Amino acid sequence: MMMRIAAALLLLAAGRSDAANGTTRVRGHGFSFDATAVLERRALPVNGSWRVRLHARTRLKKPTQLTVVECRNASVPLYADNIWGCGRRSPAARQWQRREWILCGAKPLPNAVVVPGRTHLGVDLFSPTFQHEMINGVQQLAGVWPRFVNDTKSQLLCHGFTCALARAALNSSRFIEGKKCRPYFFPVLEVALVRGDLLWPGAYDPFAGPYTATLLGGAPPARQRRTVLYATRNHDAYHGKRLVVNESAVVAAVSAAAAAADLEFVLFRFENTEASARAFSAAAVVVAPHGGALANLVHCAPGTAVVEIVPAQTVRLFYAGLSYARGLRYYAFAAREFSYNGNVVVDAEALADVVRAAARGD
Repeated sequence: MMMRIAAALLLLAAGRSDAANGTTRVRGHGFSFDATAVLERRALPVNGSWRVRLHARTRLKKPTQLTVVECRNASVPLYADNIWGCGRRSPAARQWQRREWILCGAKPLPNAVVVPGRTHLGVDLFSPTFQHEMINGVQQLAGVWPRFVNDTKSQLLCHGFTCALARAALNSSRFIEGKKCRPYFFPVLEVALVRGDLLWPGAYDPFAGPYTATLLGGAPPARQRRTVLYATRNHDAYHGKRLVVNESAVVAAVSAAAAAADLEFVLFRFENTEASARAFSAAAVVVAPHGGALANLVHCAPGTAVVEIVPAQTVRLFYAGLSYARGLRYYAFAAREFSYNGNVVVDAEALADVVRAAARGD
């Protein structure tokens, strides 16, 4: 069964103007703010041929509109994430709880870093982790990228992997690497917002190839898809979250499916970013429980099949959006049992059937 599915964490543009003060209310990832002005609003391309396969519970809104807004005298803290960010009691978290994540027309917060000139926001404000930056951060980065490249006197606020993506795509010194838990103040800040649940087709294109090539030593990857990659979470790094309790049976079944398709089976565990780029760029099929390893789909060649093991309900299909933007074929495979903070049980043979179909291109 082929159905569209929903992902709910990416930025949404509202577009309501406040006639009294000339501002425009816009909504973002868990926050809203009154922007100073709308600079750009344009329709985004929608790829009608793309589908999410196998999951019948929910729908996914494709992107339809990109809006770039200006925020003058912008007060912005990094980051609000209670786990990976600065903690529940941090000033950033308290400001986010008040839905005051970006304040326009504000004064600098205590100890704020004052950044002069025009700055483009190219970072996920909510979380500094790799997987969140690859989804929400790239939305910001891709949304402001053309304006940033054309305005050679401006600068880009980034962090971690979004900085790595930007540097790979543009050899420049105009990057400000945001420091975790620091408040920032910008005279002029440009923010991108997307109406819809996903990034648009091609959003990663300026960054993905150069970034992968940089990790692999400067040469473009061969893109010879020859493996079935299974990304395991059954090791200490994940602290018991989403461990596949019958993984030996799953590995045996998926390995047999790979052999039947004349592909090599690879059991993936994170070692470093270079090894991740090499492993994912060689994959014909990627199989994994929902988790951060799937952010490495950024390295996959268009046409790669992705089989994500998800719950039958309350699906967090952020990686459907990454797959859509990268031109990958995405399959949402519902587990028999699935706990985001506990164990996962998978029908190994049913999963192998999907892997065989994905390898064939069905």
